[in-house]
Amino acid sequence: MSTEEKKNKKLRAHGTGRKRWRPGKNGGGKWNIEVPLGLGPDMKYRYKSVTHKTSKGADRLAAQVQAQYGYRDDMTEIEKLTVSDLMDEWWAEYTDERKRSTPISTSTRNRYIYDMKTLRPLIGHLKVMSVRSRDIKHAIYARDASWSASGMRRVLLNQIFKYALEEEYVQNNPVAGVPKPALKGRKGDQVRKHFNEEELKQILALIEETKSWIKPMFLIQLLTATRVGEVFALRWSDIDFEKRTITIAHTVDWKLKPYAFGPTKAGNTSVLPMTDSAYEVLKQQKEQQQAKQAYRDVLTEAELEVGQQITAKYWNENDLVFPNQIGELESYFKYVGATKKVIADAGVDLQPRTVTHRIRHTASSILYSQNSSSARVAEFLGNTTDTAEKYYKSFQEGSMDDLAKTIDSFVTNLNQ
Repeated sequence: MSTEEKKNKKLRAHGTGRKRWRPGKNGGGKWNIEVPLGLGPDMKYRYKSVTHKTSKGADRLAAQVQAQYGYRDDMTEIEKLTVSDLMDEWWAEYTDERKRSTPISTSTRNRYIYDMKTLRPLIGHLKVMSVRSRDIKHAIYARDASWSASGMRRVLLNQIFKYALEEEYVQNNPVAGVPKPALKGRKGDQVRKHFNEEELKQILALIEETKSWIKPMFLIQLLTATRVGEVFALRWSDIDFEKRTITIAHTVDWKLKPYAFGPTKAGNTSVLPMTDSAYEVLKQQKEQQQAKQAYRDVLTEAELEVGQQITAKYWNENDLVFPNQIGELESYFKYVGATKKVIADAGVDLQPRTVTHRIRHTASSILYSQNSSSARVAEFLGNTTDTAEKYYKSFQEGSMDDLAKTIDSFVTNLNQ
C-alpha cells in the first residue's frame, strides 16, 4: 500500500466526532464531542473536545470549533502542490485589491513578476512540502545574481513561504534558513551613488550655459529629491503656487509600451514644500506653456497645415508639467541620453549606475552633509516607515520646509 493510500485510509478511519453523555458526580451531566480537526502539518491527527449541557448545544459548539480550527483533510492535493502553483496562489492573494489598504506600486509589481519568471525554471517544479533551505539558496544566487537581485529574490520567496506557512502547506519557512546576501558579496568596488560638490557645480554651469532643455526637469528632481518617473508624472493639478506645495502622487512605468502612469514606488502620496528656486522653475515652465498655447490659438487652418503640425495641430492637453513637443509624455530614453551628454561634456565620470537616479542620491547626500536628522531625511525622500525605524533610532517631528531649503540654498550657492 502506497503512502498516499495509507494517509487516505487513516483519514477515513477517524470518521466523524464521537458524541457521548458524561454523567456528573452529583447527578446531571454534559454531552461531550471529540471534534475531528484532520491531519495537522506534522501529519498527526488532531481532536478538540467540547462539552455542553444539551445535545444541540454540543453540536453547535462542535460545528464552530471545526470551522475555526479544522486542518486540511485533503493532504493528497497539498502533496501535489508545486512551488510554481504556490506562486500563482500567493500572487492572486497578494494582488487582491479588496484586501489591500494601499495600491501596489508599479515598480514592485514589475519586480515581483520578473523575479517569479526567473525563479520558476529553478525551483518551480519542486513540491512545496519538500523544499529545503538549500534549494532556496541555490535559486536566489543562480545565474550569477548580483547582490541586489539576490536580496530581491529572497524577499519574494520569504513572502511566498510565509503565506504557505499560514495556509499550513508547510511546517516551517525554508527561507528562514537562508541568510540575507552579504554586502561583501557584491562584485567589484562600491560605486559612489551621488555627484560631489565640484561635479554638480560643473553640470549645473553647463546646463545654464548651453540652455539645455533638460534644465527644468533636472532642477526639480534635484530640489525635491524625487525619482525621475515622479517628475515626469507631475501635472499642473499637483502644483499649488498659492500654498507653495508639490504633490507627488504618481510615477511613470517606463517598462510598459506605451508608457503608463501608476502609484509611486512606496505606494503613497507625498506633499513637498516648494522652495523659491523650485517656484521660479515651475512658474517659468507654466509661462512658456501658456505662451505656446496663445501662439497656437491665433494660427489659421492654413498655417496649421503648413509647417506647424507637430507643435500646434497635434497638441494634446494632458496637463503635464514637462510634456514633449506635442503635449504627450516625454521619452525617458531621450531625457537620459541628453542628461548623459551634459554630464560627459561637463567632464564628470559616467559611473555604471542609473544616471537620473544619481540626482536623487545627490539631493540625499546634500541633506546628510548638512547634519539633517536621518529619520526626517527618510520621510522627505518618501521612504517607508519600516525602513526609517530599522535604520534610524530617533524621529524628530516638524515641518519639512527646512529640509527643502537645505537643498535649495546649497544649489543656489553653487552659482554664486
